[in-house]
Amino acid sequence: MRTTINSQLMKNHVAGTVLQKQKYLGMAYTPDDSPILFSLNDVGLLQVTLPSTSSPMASITGVTDSAPSATGWEQVNLTKQLADLGTLGASPVVQCFAVSQDADGSIWLVIGASTAKNGPSQVFISPKMPNTGLAADWSSLGSKLVQRPVAKDLVLSHITIGTADDMATAPLIVAAGNESAGGMVVHYQINPDPGDSSWGCMPLILPQNATRCLASAVGNVPELGRGVYMLCELGPGLNLTFTTMPQFFGEHLVTESIELAIPCGLMPSSIAALAVEGGQTELYVAGNGLVRYPVSAQTESHLPPISISDSKQFSGIQQLLVDRDAAGIEVGIWGVNISDQLVHTVGTHNGQDYTWQVPLFIASEVTAIATCRTYDTGTDISIVNVVTGKTDGSLALVTQDSGTMLWRSQAVAIKSTRDVVELPTYTVRIAVMDDDGIALGGQNVGLQPSFDCSALVNGQYYALKSSVSKAATTNAAGTITVVLQTPDTSAPVFTITAGSNTAQQTDPSASVASKLRAINTRDQIKNAVRSDGKPVFPGGIADDRCDVALSALGNLMQAHDSLPTTPPSGHLRRAAAVAAAARGVNIRQLRCVSCTGYRLQGDEPAIMRHEEALADLVARNGLSDFLVSVGDLFATIGSWIEKAAKFFVAKLEQGWAFIVDLGDRMLHAIFEVASQVFGAIKWIFKEVLGIDLDEIIAWLGFVFNWGDILNNHKVIAKTVNLTFQKTVTDIQASKETMKKAFETVRSKLINDKLVVDLSNEVFDKRVRSNPVQENATDSAEANWGLHQFEVNSGSITHSDTVIGDIENLFSDLTETQIQIIQIAVSQFQRQILDNFDRMSFREILNQFFDIVGAVLINTAENVAMTFLDAMQLLVSALQALLNTRWNIPVLTYVYEEIICQGDGSKLTLIDVVSLLTSIPATILYKSITNTNMFTVDQTSRALAANTWDDFIGVFSKQKLSYAERTEAVTQESNDAAAALGISAGEACALAFQCVSTACRIVSASLSVISDFMEKGPKVDIVGRVKVCFDWAVYASSLANFVIVTVSKGKATARYVLDGILTNSQVLLRLKDTFLVVWKYKKNADSPLRNGLSYAESVFGVVFMITSVVSFALELYEGVPAGIKPTAFGVLVGFKLDQNIFSGAHSGLAFMPNLKDEKIRLVGIAIRGALTIGRAGLSTARCIGEPIAKYVDTDL
Repeated sequence: MRTTINSQLMKNHVAGTVLQKQKYLGMAYTPDDSPILFSLNDVGLLQVTLPSTSSPMASITGVTDSAPSATGWEQVNLTKQLADLGTLGASPVVQCFAVSQDADGSIWLVIGASTAKNGPSQVFISPKMPNTGLAADWSSLGSKLVQRPVAKDLVLSHITIGTADDMATAPLIVAAGNESAGGMVVHYQINPDPGDSSWGCMPLILPQNATRCLASAVGNVPELGRGVYMLCELGPGLNLTFTTMPQFFGEHLVTESIELAIPCGLMPSSIAALAVEGGQTELYVAGNGLVRYPVSAQTESHLPPISISDSKQFSGIQQLLVDRDAAGIEVGIWGVNISDQLVHTVGTHNGQDYTWQVPLFIASEVTAIATCRTYDTGTDISIVNVVTGKTDGSLALVTQDSGTMLWRSQAVAIKSTRDVVELPTYTVRIAVMDDDGIALGGQNVGLQPSFDCSALVNGQYYALKSSVSKAATTNAAGTITVVLQTPDTSAPVFTITAGSNTAQQTDPSASVASKLRAINTRDQIKNAVRSDGKPVFPGGIADDRCDVALSALGNLMQAHDSLPTTPPSGHLRRAAAVAAAARGVNIRQLRCVSCTGYRLQGDEPAIMRHEEALADLVARNGLSDFLVSVGDLFATIGSWIEKAAKFFVAKLEQGWAFIVDLGDRMLHAIFEVASQVFGAIKWIFKEVLGIDLDEIIAWLGFVFNWGDILNNHKVIAKTVNLTFQKTVTDIQASKETMKKAFETVRSKLINDKLVVDLSNEVFDKRVRSNPVQENATDSAEANWGLHQFEVNSGSITHSDTVIGDIENLFSDLTETQIQIIQIAVSQFQRQILDNFDRMSFREILNQFFDIVGAVLINTAENVAMTFLDAMQLLVSALQALLNTRWNIPVLTYVYEEIICQGDGSKLTLIDVVSLLTSIPATILYKSITNTNMFTVDQTSRALAANTWDDFIGVFSKQKLSYAERTEAVTQESNDAAAALGISAGEACALAFQCVSTACRIVSASLSVISDFMEKGPKVDIVGRVKVCFDWAVYASSLANFVIVTVSKGKATARYVLDGILTNSQVLLRLKDTFLVVWKYKKNADSPLRNGLSYAESVFGVVFMITSVVSFALELYEGVPAGIKPTAFGVLVGFKLDQNIFSGAHSGLAFMPNLKDEKIRLVGIAIRGALTIGRAGLSTARCIGEPIAKYVDTDL
């Protein structure tokens, strides 16, 4: 077993639409720590968004769910679940909700809803629910909800819910709202126990003399138990109390309270409770600073809190959240202020208390936020997930990577067949094959990153863990595609294990690092070119900015190359990152070995060398200086809320530091792992050079040149269209050519046997030996189209297509003809196929020539004529399908809206084929020649051509008329071909051959799968996908044939036969397409399927015979000048072998229709071996031809 891995920094796409602006957010987590998102928008739509079910989740929960979404996410409408509950009617509106999660993962949900946005509220509570993350758990939520009666005219605006960890019962619920328009806010306790119907709600009692409650939070205080923290107006001042739940003593409601001391000048605006050990709660209060009331400060009234920060960053906080991991090692605090800025700090437990990082602004334009923090006991690491709603209507999910501390964004996109989300990614393509180069579908491959991350693996959401290898399964083509979003071109190092093979490590960012390392001159920046050929700096860039970027980049790449690729121990690293952070660490204590500073103020940035940089740092010693985590540092300077005046890159005695001067304070972070450096490079490129991540990807990674791809795709589509036209109009000429071909075969018969010279030593080699090496078509970018087609194939639709009735098309085939072919096929299977892996080429050919005799040739000729007569009808049926618009998620959107720029063009079947072909062909051709496949003049002339002659004339070296080419066809030429180097035309032909091979491998795998599957909708889908790949094979082979032929300057008899073989493939494509559409339209099997299968068997034998004649003619032509005879013999042998395999596969087309199950399965297995073997041989030719410098027709 062999594994090849290819990575590319590129924009990738998912078929979906991102979550839009949300009013409230909530978050929980699944058993594998994946986020579950709850969101409520402004029109009252409450939804839960879940990671789409994947194999890792199923292995954890033991439960499988519906088919996964290609975006990695799926969504359930919870508002819809409320329909007809209580008196909500058919169109409920959710006004507010709250969600909480216990330590064991159980989820509690409470919803306030009405018939209108401002209508009287009704409250519904859920039972204790598992956190499996399955859509099925939420699709039946309505049947589980229990209604709780509330005050008649109460309109809820906010709900708070605790957890059940404190009393092992249902959590405490507090609802706030108005009982009349413009009235005072009132608070109610809601009965949280679904099994208790003795009461519904009761009002909360405010502290004595309180006039208004500003904020509330559910808590649990020692000796008092459950209750509510309330921040209230009390006369001109503020009052902060904890009050227990009301209890009846006789006829009186009684509560107990303690008053919490508010420090002078704090002016609190927001509060949040945090559950700790035993379910008790700490209280956090934000105002002109941030304070914490630990459990010990709540045992009696007026005990002072602990100050976390006196920073003004927490002033005006409107929403405050606090989270903690299960081990109590970390506490995160988040606040959204009145200016929609997100401020954050984190505390790390030092054994006695928490040490706090300085509060930082890490995002702007934030309107809503939810968080969850999980803990990995295997690595002792805390994992943070944050989801934010933005003022522009977008929703962002970010995770602070536990290894690098960098914040990694992740798109949350819901499946859509109309919209596309573009993502900055590393796309990793893993191909698994056996020792003979045959793709292995259904093979488990272990994926283990160097730090935790989420990714799309073959379109499924995976929460990948650094502590464990998760299994992914190769698709039918033996590949796994990993789409990993990157915030700054950083990526984890993946350990990949396939079967019993030694684990392989791959760093997706290695190629980007190599390119960055190679940038060392000013001109390299000034003249930088994107991968699509456009300049990175079309307006130019100043020399001083180039110099600053070069210097900083050089220092940072030194840091990158000296740091480890895997993070150190999580707990020790995290503790070190925040040690003494609140009071700062003097920069002079960092013990710089070398330091370079950079001034950013003004229009002319400048470089400060070591001594000057150190002197500047000493001069700034009076500033507050804070050590912060790498991720928080780049988040805060990347938000541009605070402008950096200077920055420094310092090499320390141990490690590297990145220091930023914000004017009134200094922030610095210590690099501990190589990938952290990419965060600094991204910021510098934006700050100094003015280019964002999109431009960085275009420069250092890959972007599609849609203009070239569109032009090439149009030429390919034109080729296919004119081929059909020529096939129909020249059918009589084709008959004549076919007759002459059979006459040529008969001329080679001796005693009714076909005799060919087999003296070349290549024929002694074993059939199964297929040397395979990685080639350019294995790249992630070249396979973008095929990956999108595969991932989204289940959602393909097309408009109605009208096809005529052709059931009686082959009724004139005689039983004798079919019987003769069946006998020949039976002999071929018994004498050759059963032993093909043990026979040499010579032995195979000898057996084959014994089978092929005059009777069979005569019968095959008659059947071939029948095929040609039927061709016109089949082509007319196909034309309707070719012009039908296909809706393929991602591909249709990209084609119609991006490539064609919304000019009204529609994606038809012929466009699908041409697009899938042109993407990898363009990439491969340009990588070889640095030019496009077709010049602008060739493209315009090709698209203007109305006939096949005009079209061929665009590319021909010799302008021959049709009559001249026909005359050349009748002459058998034995002249040796001219000496070959890989010319531009031949490179183009090779590109098409490689594309054809890649598509053929996918088609071969799908063919085997469909033959073994039970009949039903899944088989239909597989069949439709396979047909599209078959058309891509045909289009690529046809383009290869045209280019190879015209590049030779003249047509020989052998090329004519190759042309017949290539064009005859359209018969099978027509047959398969018709049957797929017939099945789709009729939804029933037809006797026509069996009839066409027998016809294909006849075609297979004809194809083998003709390919042998072509082989003989190619040998008679002799070895071309400059080509080694052995190499020529190997390649020609491979070509013959692959064509015999193709013909034999078609020859056995009738076997899946046999009634004897045992024979049927044997036939399917043989056909599978033949089709996969043919793909392997084609791959071998793709590798051998450029080495031997002999590019031949593909067929």
